Amino acid sequence: MKISKTSQYAIRALIYINQKSITSSDPISIKEIAKGINSPEHFTAKLLQPLTKNKILASVKGPGGGFLVNEITGGVTIRTVVEIIEGEDFFSDCFLGLPGCSDEKPCPAHFSYVSLKQQTMELFDGLTINTLTASLESNKDLFSIFG
Repeated sequence: MKISKTSQYAIRALIYINQKSITSSDPISIKEIAKGINSPEHFTAKLLQPLTKNKILASVKGPGGGFLVNEITGGVTIRTVVEIIEGEDFFSDCFLGLPGCSDEKPCPAHFSYVSLKQQTMELFDGLTINTLTASLESNKDLFSIFG
């Protein structure tokens, strides 16, 4: 099970914004976020839209505008981010993309994949933006791998 590049970049952006908010309360521009996570500006702006719409981030428009953490940003789980970006069905869809796949009518990979999905959901439920940011604080070189 692999999440899309879009979800990966969304998670990276949230960690980046959360980490920057530790030392500054100023909005972080799209340009800075894109550079910080090694992503094109237009792509970064697009992936932050659903996070702002779902109130994971706050945004400030106009000159000097950008993105800010809010009271829930740090506590957001990776599962929540993935479901916002990939869609709520990400963890329930069939591995082979077959409609109607279920325990009663399983596809050939169903029962193996169900176990993997459950483990992934548990992992993603246990990881928050704050826990990943805290890991970053203990490994300052992490963002160097983004570049």
